Amino acid sequence: MSYQSKKCLLEVDVGITNFIGNNKGFSGTLKHRFSDFHVNEVRLDGSIVKLTDESVPDEAAESADVDYKIDAVSPEILLQLVELAMHGGQEVIIDVTDKSKSERREMHDLVRKKFPSKLVSNTKEKYGKKVLVVSKSNKSEADRRPTWPARRKGDYVHFVMHKENKDTMEVVNLIARKLKMKPNYITYAGTKDRRAKTSQMLCVRRVEPCRLAAINKHLNYINLGNYVFQPAALRLGDLKGNHFKIALRNVIGAEEDIKCALNYLKSEGFINYYGLQRFGSSFEVPTYYIGRALLLGEWAKAIDLILASREYEARDDVRAARATWQETRNAEAAYGKLGKGQNTVEGKLLQGLVKNGSDVMGALNFIPRNMRLLYLHSYQSLIWNKVASQRIEEFGLKPVVGDLVLRKVEDGTSADCMLQEVVSECNAGALPEDCNGESQPDAVTASEGVCNEEEIDFRGRQVCVLTEEQVKEASILDVVLPLPGYSVTYPNNTIAGWYEDLLKVDGLTSATMRQKAKSYSLRGSYRHLVVRPDYMSWKALRYSSPDDTLILSDVEQLRLVETPRDNPDGEYKALVVEFMLPPSCYATMALRQVMRQDTSAGFQANLGHHVQRHKRMCDTEESPLKKLKSDDYSV
Repeated sequence: MSYQSKKCLLEVDVGITNFIGNNKGFSGTLKHRFSDFHVNEVRLDGSIVKLTDESVPDEAAESADVDYKIDAVSPEILLQLVELAMHGGQEVIIDVTDKSKSERREMHDLVRKKFPSKLVSNTKEKYGKKVLVVSKSNKSEADRRPTWPARRKGDYVHFVMHKENKDTMEVVNLIARKLKMKPNYITYAGTKDRRAKTSQMLCVRRVEPCRLAAINKHLNYINLGNYVFQPAALRLGDLKGNHFKIALRNVIGAEEDIKCALNYLKSEGFINYYGLQRFGSSFEVPTYYIGRALLLGEWAKAIDLILASREYEARDDVRAARATWQETRNAEAAYGKLGKGQNTVEGKLLQGLVKNGSDVMGALNFIPRNMRLLYLHSYQSLIWNKVASQRIEEFGLKPVVGDLVLRKVEDGTSADCMLQEVVSECNAGALPEDCNGESQPDAVTASEGVCNEEEIDFRGRQVCVLTEEQVKEASILDVVLPLPGYSVTYPNNTIAGWYEDLLKVDGLTSATMRQKAKSYSLRGSYRHLVVRPDYMSWKALRYSSPDDTLILSDVEQLRLVETPRDNPDGEYKALVVEFMLPPSCYATMALRQVMRQDTSAGFQANLGHHVQRHKRMCDTEESPLKKLKSDDYSV
């Protein structure tokens, strides 16, 4: 299927309508290949996450820790244990009434480590005394608790996960299935783009690195490595940002225009819009449609929207299930159409409908919570984008009286600022809930996991209303706009009314975002209006074939693949751009600012097709590419 014939969401559909600055922009193709888009997580200390080593640490390869106290029991008791392990017989009962907890633990360690899989020990109450009972183990009773060397100085294994063209949650589900554990036991700081090559940290408790390394061969286009032991788990929000390295192909434009556009982005930044990835891949049912229905408590309508037919559906079984539901409203019949699609969002929902009958809210709860919240956050993002566009149109790039800014406080109190506790319930749910599905709602890029990354980033901060005096010292980079919710402060100017008007059109208010069903409530948060990239650089590169590799991934560098070189005689021109952005910011929106063109899949495909026909033409006032950018195009 060609993108030219596929209906896609356009930027204007989700409130993305403005640019800043006066740069002319230039033409270029974004994400012609997913290998043109590389993302590396940035740790809290500022270091870049990179896969550089797939080997298992020598220390971690040891199967068990032999460090135990042989004198934890008396020589007589030890002899009884040896006899029991070798020949079986009566249980060995040790009186531990007068022993401390640490002394009892040493006895258990001795039994487990000296006689692995042969003996098991349990502390019990017997004859009015506390005793340690040691018995011969069998397959059903064997103590399977893994030994974990104390010298590792931590129970958590942090490791780098490099993936290609896959969702973070999809990979987490796959790794969990291979390790035979629930996905919520694997944690991460943030999710990464699907259509890209990305590296990020994952974390799991007390799993030997050799087990992780062993499943590498079963993970297509996924590589694990750089194993390290840490005393604390990795939590959502434990990142400083993301480092991007992106190749723009088929670049056409005057050198001076390109340089000016890039320099403007570097010095002044871009409107911090939520990118199109936030709103799903369905033109017919964007995810914010579903989010709006959930916020209104229209559970049956939300179900119909999730199960509505799509003109373009990747999976045949899901397409059949959708069609059956639309024709019959028979959940059992629709569920029967699914094969492996039973693990998709649609499959989970149909399973809930089969088991819950008329309890539609109960059926929706079969969809994992982090997936459900994606719909709600999509609606929040739509409102934010529309308000951001109007804010730029009305007031430009200058802070105005009544704008909001964030300020760090040390003691949690302030006379003139109001503390926003934006993540009280998110902390408890920071670990992703159990989800066996392998798809997200309509291929949404989940950039926030269970709660918004803005909520994580702004924990412990206060929002302040700018006065006339403070406006003089403020920068547009300081200004934040709320994501609507029941517990946010709105600007003390006309902007507050814009939120009210937009929500009113949908039958909502900030107050109604607090529902009886807590999992469908939104507290709200804040997001910077304009963001400036850090550590930005770029270089031009000429290449010969339309599909030449222009950037090496971490894995390719590890395999010592030759670095792509500039070919002065190449037919095509590319621009390789690098920069770092805070969490939850979209690199596509930064590049949109310099190119000043729509980032939708339909436009990019049309542009790429047009470039192939006019690749040798210069960028002049009469350039067909310039005309294409200004035409009222359709996709």
